[in-house]
Amino acid sequence: MKQYSSLLVIGVVVSALLACGGGGGDDEPDPGPSPYIPDPIPTDKTSAVSFTSSINDFRTRALGSSFEDRDEISVFPVAGNVVGDNNRYVCNKGIFSATLGITKKESDKLAYYAVSPYSSLAKMQMNFTVQTNQTKWNQYFASDLMTATVASTASFTPDLQFNHRMSRVCVDFVGDNASTLPGRVSRIVLKDMRLQATVDIKADEYVASGQKGNVTMYFYEDCFYGIIPPQTIPKETSFLVVTLDGKDFPIYFEEDIVFKSGYDFWIDLSYNEGEGDGQIVVFKGQISPWRK
Repeated sequence: MKQYSSLLVIGVVVSALLACGGGGGDDEPDPGPSPYIPDPIPTDKTSAVSFTSSINDFRTRALGSSFEDRDEISVFPVAGNVVGDNNRYVCNKGIFSATLGITKKESDKLAYYAVSPYSSLAKMQMNFTVQTNQTKWNQYFASDLMTATVASTASFTPDLQFNHRMSRVCVDFVGDNASTLPGRVSRIVLKDMRLQATVDIKADEYVASGQKGNVTMYFYEDCFYGIIPPQTIPKETSFLVVTLDGKDFPIYFEEDIVFKSGYDFWIDLSYNEGEGDGQIVVFKGQISPWRK
């Protein structure tokens, strides 16, 4: 880890009054008041850096706007054109701090890059892979790549404003029977998705790459959510499979689907009850910054 520190030099000026002894006896001169000794004054002290944080969203973490205790991030200090080592910071009551983290002098100005979630392998250029099974909260959150950048500052408590860098697919239910559908849908799967993103944090680039695979979506408050790298799905491609009442219903659109970095893609589903298997009707909803 790169440390930004210096030797702390403290100067103290001490003056003393010297009394000259005259003759003997009881006529010794009054020594006067005790000399004034000023408190030490640091010239440019070295201290640890901690971070405040927020997520540009309305809900909690991958579903919102705040981190929770014990969440971890990677932080890289930048001095000039030199990017420092990956430092592990842990959240406690909204503040990210580290036992062995970044230190600097009061006069030092540093810029910062931060990545969530923390990885010992995180760096400015890297590959990031989403989880294929996102049905559990920790698997879903591990797929939510976020980054933050702080311009050069002398502050010991910079604010990290994170942005989501993957794309999120959100499935909601509409229609007269919408309230019953979440209990009848056992799973929703994103089919044949690129699972890896080539990431360049300094250039702010996130490009889908690598092999394809399926992503099983996360269920939360009557909606399904899945996080994937930004990518484009060709028209008339069955990219979503809804399992309802034990039957699989493939979903596709008659136009290309573009999943953008940091954006939600909402899909509204309704189900027409009838003879046989019934029919799912699909509506493409809004495409908006990562929020609900």
